[in-house]
Amino acid sequence: MTDRVLILGAGVYQVPLINTARRRGLQTIVASRPGPYPGCELADVFLPIDIADRDACLAAAREHDIQAVATAGADAGLPALGLIVAELGLPGPGLAAAEKSTDKARMKASFDEHGVPSARFAVPASPAQGLAFASALGWPVVVKPTDSSGSRGVLRVDCEADFGAAWAEARAHATGGRVLVEKCLIGREYGAQAVVHGDQVAAVFCHADTVTSPPLSTPVGHAMPVDLSAAIIARTTKVVTAAVAAVGLRDCVANVDLMLVGDEPHVIEIGGRPGATGIPEMISLFTGWDVYDHVLDLALGEGGPVPATQEVANAVALLRADTTGVVSALVVPDAVRDHPDLVSLQWDVTVGERVRAFRVGPDRVGLLQVRGENAPSLAEELRAQIRIVVEEI
Repeated sequence: MTDRVLILGAGVYQVPLINTARRRGLQTIVASRPGPYPGCELADVFLPIDIADRDACLAAAREHDIQAVATAGADAGLPALGLIVAELGLPGPGLAAAEKSTDKARMKASFDEHGVPSARFAVPASPAQGLAFASALGWPVVVKPTDSSGSRGVLRVDCEADFGAAWAEARAHATGGRVLVEKCLIGREYGAQAVVHGDQVAAVFCHADTVTSPPLSTPVGHAMPVDLSAAIIARTTKVVTAAVAAVGLRDCVANVDLMLVGDEPHVIEIGGRPGATGIPEMISLFTGWDVYDHVLDLALGEGGPVPATQEVANAVALLRADTTGVVSALVVPDAVRDHPDLVSLQWDVTVGERVRAFRVGPDRVGLLQVRGENAPSLAEELRAQIRIVVEEI
């Protein structure tokens, strides 16, 4: 009998997971709110369910007698995934771990309890309390919703005058209404993916991050290998392993955001699913080992050893629009299309679709991947030659 896998989400971040499952001959049951999401049409069975509704997702999992549940690139479906794992006895992060990894306050409390280096924080009850805490911490601080992803509502605040607007922005993106204020760590932002077999970390893959300027600091590109010393990578692996244990993640590929302060890695956040913005594609090329395949292996209880790294240097860059409106043209010069080190050029939109001026990861309109020793600079060079023509409305 063909195994049935429930994939939570039908957006651009879940499409590679859906396609990988289809390639493997699995029956894909995809749950998502109805909308212009590309994974809806790829699914063998599409379920018009809000993946934030964990009870509805559990009922669907029971109805379709699934053998596995998975997601990628977004946190919205993790609590539902955790509940399904717990109730049906499937491999994957359990409910407590899923809830901790999608609630930044609980996550950071777990970090404190287990000695994981992270920023000092509080969840004030009001803007006035938040401002008092921020002033006591010292500027700059970071203000964020406790339950958002994709950098939505996350802002650096450098002075008292800007705090109120940042609080309002974070509050607007806080589904549960809570806002977290933390000390802004000053250093180098980078990331890692942790491969977790059972409750043990089997591998940690570090990557460089390119982010936009404050106050948003949104990732717009990634590269491997990362130019960090062996000692810092070893410290990062230790800190990431501690974060996985603190949250209680199991049987997943976890996305970890880090800040290197001096020579000491600090964990910003950890999520019980693979990263977005091209990170799985980058790691797959770097290692020759497919991240999406392994996510499905773990979900099916078949996770094998992590192979040795092949170290194919590469980078990814998000394609992004400067203005909000309707796309009238996507112009890719031959010099880009025919470049020998171009690995892939993926569009998430077509002419005639509405796009938003880029602020956070989900605003992307495509993804560019290149290989080579100078991959990060090449990715930016090619991206700059691509024209995304938008008619403002």
